[in-house]
Amino acid sequence: MGMVLLRAAALVVVMLMLLVPPGVHAIQTPQGVSVIQSCSASAEYKTPIRCGLANQVTAGDILVVEASTTASPRIDDGYGRTFKLIASGAVPTTSYTFSVYYAYVTVSDFEEITLNGNSSSPRLIVDEISGAVGIQNQAVAVNASSTVASVPSYAPTLGGLVLAAIDSSSNQETFAAGQGYTLQTSVGGNMADESLSPATGSTTSPFVMGSASSSVEISVAFTASAPPLLTLDLQPSGASQTNIPGAGVGVTITYTGATSTPLSFFAYFSLVNPAGQTVSVVRAANGAPLNQNQSETFLFGLGGVKSGTYTAYLFASTLQGAVVSGVTTVTVTF
Repeated sequence: MGMVLLRAAALVVVMLMLLVPPGVHAIQTPQGVSVIQSCSASAEYKTPIRCGLANQVTAGDILVVEASTTASPRIDDGYGRTFKLIASGAVPTTSYTFSVYYAYVTVSDFEEITLNGNSSSPRLIVDEISGAVGIQNQAVAVNASSTVASVPSYAPTLGGLVLAAIDSSSNQETFAAGQGYTLQTSVGGNMADESLSPATGSTTSPFVMGSASSSVEISVAFTASAPPLLTLDLQPSGASQTNIPGAGVGVTITYTGATSTPLSFFAYFSLVNPAGQTVSVVRAANGAPLNQNQSETFLFGLGGVKSGTYTAYLFASTLQGAVVSGVTTVTVTF
């Protein structure tokens, strides 16, 4: 492991210690795919109905909209996104059609989905999926009256996410997730969805219901993003770092790529004060390309920073264009 000392030349170095709160010192780009937030809405009369996610959606994520309607639905998020139909099916013994749509988030914003169309007693569920790059495949099933619903067995990509949604002919139904699944949301006594992550093999996306009813179920497999080429680890530094005229922050970068091709990269560290002002920025390139599973530690020297709590941002950009990042807080004390 090589050690490289880097310091912003214009900074006056003072004796500081950067302390990372317990439990937050490790910073790595999230891996895997998951449902990170959901919302639902229903009405006993007609559309429109609206559903707003509590937190800002993130660029690169996928929005999934599930709608139960008696007329062709129109989906609007106020930003002009196009929601594409994944699959739909008629709910047995009812006049309802159950449909599942998706759209990519291109800009981070607060999301409110409006379901329009001349539909009686509509139902709506919205999920935000993080870490997915697209849809692999899907399965649809119309189930006769039973307390268990499922789709024909199919094989999602290993490590991906399965999102299954159901619309029942009953409006007083209760739902439980199938084995290995997590129940995400239920609404209106007839609609629910569940998720499985990471996918480990073939699945039928089972639901268990409180009473026998017929239903239509749509199960969708999402492919997970590729794991990052690099991981970042922020480490505190202090008196044990000898021969260093001032305190710094150690950043360990590990090449976790699947091939043995050596990797070159640039590393960045920035510190932002509570007012949102950047008080220090350091940029460095690794001295020699990293081999597979090899690490290198950089020490970013910081000076001229007053005592206080700051937000620390770490970035690594490879020559191949891959970028990983991390964020945490650091407390600076004299």
